[in-house]
Amino acid sequence: MEKESLFMPSRLKVARKIAGLSLEDLSRKIDGRVTRQALSKYEQGKMSPSPEILNRLEQVLDLKPRYCDTPWAASGAERAGGLKVSGDGGGFAAERDGGSHGYPCGDEEKERRSSLWSGRLNEATIEIRGVFSPAPHGQRVPHSPCAPLPPDAMSYLEFRTSAPLPKKSEEALKHLALEYLVRYEDLERLLGRVIVFRNPVAGFSTRTAEEIERAAETVRGHWHLGLSPVPNFLELLESNGIKVFEIRDMDGLGDFDGLAARSAGGYVIALNMNRPPDRIRFTAAHELAHIICDFDGDGEKERLCHIFAGALLLPRPALERELVHRRRKLTLWELGAIKRKYGISLQAIMYRACGLGLIAPRHLRDFVAAVKKNGWTIDEPVAYQGREEAIRFKRLLNYAVAERIIGMEQAAALAGTTEAKLQEELGTML
Repeated sequence: MEKESLFMPSRLKVARKIAGLSLEDLSRKIDGRVTRQALSKYEQGKMSPSPEILNRLEQVLDLKPRYCDTPWAASGAERAGGLKVSGDGGGFAAERDGGSHGYPCGDEEKERRSSLWSGRLNEATIEIRGVFSPAPHGQRVPHSPCAPLPPDAMSYLEFRTSAPLPKKSEEALKHLALEYLVRYEDLERLLGRVIVFRNPVAGFSTRTAEEIERAAETVRGHWHLGLSPVPNFLELLESNGIKVFEIRDMDGLGDFDGLAARSAGGYVIALNMNRPPDRIRFTAAHELAHIICDFDGDGEKERLCHIFAGALLLPRPALERELVHRRRKLTLWELGAIKRKYGISLQAIMYRACGLGLIAPRHLRDFVAAVKKNGWTIDEPVAYQGREEAIRFKRLLNYAVAERIIGMEQAAALAGTTEAKLQEELGTML
């Protein structure tokens, strides 16, 4: 089967956004061979580039082969000669077939692509508070790894940064999150390991501090956390159906902390992993509040999200136990012990203690002044030593490669990296 061109209008626009280029910038990057107007028509599907122009676009935008360009099976005929890998809710089954291996990417597939995205919204989905989620584990989920992505496929619930980012950097971050979410969802569907996100507080009122406290308590109950510290909050999110996109080594992040977004398939939280781990945890919990809570307007939203993050990471009964009783003074050692145990910053602990009436507002003001005076706003004098890492995508990818469900080329495309780099990350096959 002839390999299909890499050109798809939605992929071109996403790649340009990720590269942080305007249409005019891209035109200059390809030496003005086509105008910005022509590039716009490419992205809208009104025109197709010539092979020469497409090759140049691929070089400039680093468009890698899609994971549907080659068969899913690791080595084609080597997988028991004529066996076709097919996915269902319970995993993979090998079917004897005389045809080609893996998912088709031929003419029939091309004819279906224009409607595949809307199909993702309608086939085997469950509506949970306005977001469509895949069918529960154990039910077959219609899957098309080659489905095109419309540029408006994702809506953004929140984009957190303490200072405005350049528009191009913001667009790049959003499209990176979109691309990652779709690759993640395709890997899940391929392996029949879809986790449906279910909102534990759907229908709850979450418009006051007291209601937010109850919401956090309800989430802890549904996720079987009790009053214990959460050792890896990002892994907890993924085990409950929320994708986590870790952003590292990217220029232009500035003061970006995180964003929460939703698409037809579910939710993703993108995080700046260059932050201290306690700040990463708090940001992730804050973004979770944007996903699950029903706020009344925007005025109090950020404050309530902060309260939710503190309540989820450090439950009221646990903080009361740690502080013994209402206090007039706290020592740095006491705050440090709580931070090391629960993975929440000294500042967040103090704000939470004051909000719960465990310390006086004057004590909080004195503490805030000390933080500014000593330069502890970012780097606090006590460090949280826990590790925050979203590992589920890597675990699924390792499984798919080790069991030869997919080959290295397809795995590298799913991971958004090169075969050589992926092989280095996977290490020796034992």
